[in-house]
Amino acid sequence: MNHRLWTALAFAPWLLVFSFLVWDTWFICEDAFIAFRYVRNLVEGRGLVFNAEERVEGYVHVLWLLELGSLWSWFGWRPEWTAGALSLTFTALTLLATVRLATRGPITTHRWLTAWMATGLLACSTTFAVWSSGGLETREFTLLVLLGVALLASHSESHSKSFLGSVVFGAAALTRPEGLLLWGCCVAGCLMTSRRARSLGGLAMLCVPFAVIVGGHFVFRYSYYGEWLPNPYYAKHVRSWYEAGSQYVSNAALETGLYAMIPLAAFAAWRHRSTSRGRMHFLTLMCVVPHAWYLAHIGGDHFENRPMDFYWPLLALASADALIWAGGTARRFVTVVAFVVFLAYASGLQGSIWYLSRKLDTREATTQLCVDVRPTNAPLLFWLPGMAKMSKMSTEMRFANTRQLIGLRAREHHVYAVGRVWMWSGYERMHRGILPPDAVTATRAAGVMPFYLPELTVIDLLGLVDRDIARTGVTVPNTERMLAHDRKPPPGYLAARGVNMYVQSPAKTAEQALARAEYALKVGDDLWLPFESTDLAWVDRAFAGKELRRRQ
Repeated sequence: MNHRLWTALAFAPWLLVFSFLVWDTWFICEDAFIAFRYVRNLVEGRGLVFNAEERVEGYVHVLWLLELGSLWSWFGWRPEWTAGALSLTFTALTLLATVRLATRGPITTHRWLTAWMATGLLACSTTFAVWSSGGLETREFTLLVLLGVALLASHSESHSKSFLGSVVFGAAALTRPEGLLLWGCCVAGCLMTSRRARSLGGLAMLCVPFAVIVGGHFVFRYSYYGEWLPNPYYAKHVRSWYEAGSQYVSNAALETGLYAMIPLAAFAAWRHRSTSRGRMHFLTLMCVVPHAWYLAHIGGDHFENRPMDFYWPLLALASADALIWAGGTARRFVTVVAFVVFLAYASGLQGSIWYLSRKLDTREATTQLCVDVRPTNAPLLFWLPGMAKMSKMSTEMRFANTRQLIGLRAREHHVYAVGRVWMWSGYERMHRGILPPDAVTATRAAGVMPFYLPELTVIDLLGLVDRDIARTGVTVPNTERMLAHDRKPPPGYLAARGVNMYVQSPAKTAEQALARAEYALKVGDDLWLPFESTDLAWVDRAFAGKELRRRQ
């Protein structure tokens, strides 16, 4: 049997496992529809705005928006479809890049074993599978950071790699704001490890392309939106929140095996310190450790392990390199056994949480979901020494975080978004021009509903896309906070903004609409918009001549 066939057979189980996990965890989250509304407005000529004629940068991923907008404008491919397809494409490229980098490892006789182990760590990670979809920019950012770190690790070989690495990190910074932090960490690492980087030419190659790309974006942001920072920064960041963020990071370490991956990466960086591979592992640590501290500082994230997604391919490569060297170049059996044990610890807990939550399909079952992994519902997991204590610690931290809307599981986001799309997508058939330009509503969920009602001005009660609400003070202590849900409209704000209607999900008949709300407005064929309003004069004036019914 030839080498290629053996290689295909060896990698086939990983691809089958990963394909199943991606299929089973596939979802589009409600928050993604905020970006989709920006994309719709851009494509339809209203600009890169959430509400027409109101410039607020309620996003942090301009490159992602431009990609989705281009596909919709050029080919008619809607973002609800293309966001998932793009994420899957970037996932495939991330896996290919991981294999490619692994096969260029320093131990030439074990390159394919290194690639096999690195791929296995990614393929069996439900966390990595989850963010192969979601509708967000997560996996694109992961691919860009992986490529950027690899290129900058090879900066001593040529100026062109430094230049390309700087460009890639510039693109990463346009995909997620952490790209700026990670680029700075990598530049610091390059200066620490390379005399070439400290030369004028080397420093210029590292910094100038990035500065041009990111600086240009800052100039655009200020000239277009009048702010130097995106609005979600003001809406989400209240104050340091280490007590919640440390639990978020610590739980991720227990779930995904970070507690072992980071020491293995340090070992691999030291062992191969004289090579570009060792510099890559060093830059990995220079990115991961400060970024984990940053997450602890801000209190974590609303989604399970999402900001850490770029960790996994980088640390999978480093862990595989460390296991290869520790197992000895002549003892493949020892290396494979050590890898299998490591894989069980790295994927067992997260896999059990996924398995126990995968069949939950109602909001009642998934709201603030925290799965308690016990010997009675995951008996195989507890065969691993120490797992009982680790699982107990993980459950306690996840429960504490979940109460404050931190680290919510992808299953919860999936069920919520499916329900929201089912409720509101009927308005896609709505005739344009029926709602008056001064119609204004308010909502706490600024994704799905505003996307399907593009002509309606929507006030986001959480402030993500509202400049004023994003800057209201938060006086509650950290123990009572809700991540990304702390801001509230100041007194009288909604009236000042002209909120004059509260819409409900569409109905097929006027009778069904009036059963939900005081008013029913016909907006399409067999399509009625139920709404409430306390401004009777405005209703009579705004919908004069339109088919409007009022509950008797």
